[in-house]
Amino acid sequence: MESGDESISTVPYEEKLHFLGFLEKLALLCNSGLISKEIVAYVYGYYAVRCADSSHFWTPELDKQSEY
Repeated sequence: MESGDESISTVPYEEKLHFLGFLEKLALLCNSGLISKEIVAYVYGYYAVRCADSSHFWTPELDKQSEY
């Protein structure tokens, strides 16, 4: 995701789902007050933004607009 390389589109669906699950766990930790927003943003924010902006990460079966 960092370089915008198209090869990210070949990463298996399950691995992408695990990555998104990890980001969701961070959001839960942050929203529950167990970890500060500043720390989450500093350590992981860059990767979350790169993921959200990556056109090669998202596929039809992994819909970016899904409520999940």
